[in-house]
Amino acid sequence: MSAGKSRSLSRTAAIVIVWIVVLVGVIGYFAIPAAARWGIETVASRELGRQVRVDSISANPYTLRITLNGLTVDGLPGEPAPLLTVQQATVNASVSSILRLAPVIDAITINGLTANIVRIEQQRFNFDDIFERLRAKPKKPDDKPARFAVSNIEVASSQINFDDRVTNSKHALTEIAIGIPFISNLAVDSEVKVLPAFSAKVNGSPIEAKGETRPFHQTLESSINLKLDGLDIPTYLAYSPVRLNFTVPHGSLDSDLRIAFRRAAPASDGQPAQAAQTLISGAFAVNRFTLAAPATNARPLIGWTSLRIVLEEVDPFARQALIGDIELVAPTIEVIRDVSGAINWAQFAKQARLQAPAPAAARSTGSAVTDPAQPFAFTLKRAAVRQGTVTYIDNSAGSFRAQVVNLAAEASDLTTTSTARGKARLTADIADNHGSVKLDGELGLAPVSGRIALESRDVRLRAAARYLAHIVSATLDGHSDVDAVIEFAAAEPAMKIAVREIAVRSKDISIRGPAGSAANFDLAAMTIDGAELDLNSRQLTIAKLALDAPRAMVRRQPDGRINWLTVFRAKPGQTVGTTEKEEGVAAAEPWKVTLEEAAIARGDLQLEDLAVDPNVKLRMSAITG
Repeated sequence: MSAGKSRSLSRTAAIVIVWIVVLVGVIGYFAIPAAARWGIETVASRELGRQVRVDSISANPYTLRITLNGLTVDGLPGEPAPLLTVQQATVNASVSSILRLAPVIDAITINGLTANIVRIEQQRFNFDDIFERLRAKPKKPDDKPARFAVSNIEVASSQINFDDRVTNSKHALTEIAIGIPFISNLAVDSEVKVLPAFSAKVNGSPIEAKGETRPFHQTLESSINLKLDGLDIPTYLAYSPVRLNFTVPHGSLDSDLRIAFRRAAPASDGQPAQAAQTLISGAFAVNRFTLAAPATNARPLIGWTSLRIVLEEVDPFARQALIGDIELVAPTIEVIRDVSGAINWAQFAKQARLQAPAPAAARSTGSAVTDPAQPFAFTLKRAAVRQGTVTYIDNSAGSFRAQVVNLAAEASDLTTTSTARGKARLTADIADNHGSVKLDGELGLAPVSGRIALESRDVRLRAAARYLAHIVSATLDGHSDVDAVIEFAAAEPAMKIAVREIAVRSKDISIRGPAGSAANFDLAAMTIDGAELDLNSRQLTIAKLALDAPRAMVRRQPDGRINWLTVFRAKPGQTVGTTEKEEGVAAAEPWKVTLEEAAIARGDLQLEDLAVDPNVKLRMSAITG
């Protein structure tokens, strides 16, 4: 190729490059700002249900810098002040956004942000309609957690004005300045210039928290401490933007947390590359706490004297948590089953948050939507519960009430990062000297599985009779010791549960039916050895059953009824001895019960037939077999 032709091609290439650069500049300076402004004002207004306006937008396509001036989000109709205004916001994007197919922002600066918040009524704010509108949008089945990296976040000269019309008071958080080094779940190595910091004035009183940096650390770690002392939870929960269907009458929060920001670090000196991390460590405590539900006619669900949690290292964006210690002191838990059979905790789980009905277009079409987010990699080194009390009230069983006291539990080395099992132990007493229970064994979380030894001593049977009083007209007395091993493991379609090595020792058992029925039964002792119970296959196998001195009376009454049928209370419209069959409900697989060996000593059985004349009375005593 001649030198002249080569120079001509070079000039042509240079001209093309210049025109491309000029074209990018023209599009960047003129087309992108116009399109961005149209998108913000049109799309944001439609999605938020509020008028959104922007004074101007400028862009520099060569530095990937976008500046927005004069953003306004209108308030509710009739409100004089806008909900939100921003004097200026600047975003410096990174070219690596294209390579990673995810937003990577080198810096965000927000100046002159003003938010005007109005509490209209209890747990009702002037922005609730926006939240409800966004929540009502249908979630796509293939939605995945957003991947992003935002560095050097700064907020300056901002304020929040709070108009509390419930208490007829106003508050202001002014001169707000915030610095956040980065928030990221991508391994991006961006230059971080901002230190963690927060300062503001609360109704004129200054507050300030400054961070620190470790300039010689490989990741240039910076951190900030968050300390709270006796923060009153009910006071601040009243301002929750989410409408809650529970109340917290009492509770205070103490914290001594450290939030550290570690930049991504390349591989060096044999060390692997490290992604950017936001790490939380330290401890916090919730003291003198009570939670009650529902919000109206609330009853206590749980309370405690103190709950202290030590975080060794929690990375919320990497979904990893290492918990050093959890200690719960004097918890009180109330479990109530109402007359319809509904349990208060189940209702609380379903209705903890109040929300407006979703529009018809946003309601579920019946297809399952799965959350693609990976579960937390969770490890708990130690947890302990002391001086616990659990109260169970069953209003469907004639206002039955039972209480577990002196509850103590310990767990250690529980993790979802491996199949290794940790240790778990629980001890408790049944109130009114009705016995004690002990559980001790292994517990795994990934998958859920365990092997727990059960040991109960001197468990009184009176409580069982009281619980069944609405269907059984009899008294029950006696006491039992039970030993067993409970095994369980996650499986499809249902968890596998089996109880093995069952041994029962019961003494002084007596049943007394209604007065005059002679439906009486006494048993000096009963032993069960080598029993196994498989709940999945519905099988019960008893290796050996031994009864000592069983005594029973069976009588046919003058009306032809057997006396033992009077022990069972009939439902209205139902005859004793008959069963109800629910329409449309398939019959469950019948239980298979196997008794391999049985022994009876000193048995006594009386038979009476008062329906014939003369009456027949028989007695068999000293029954042994």
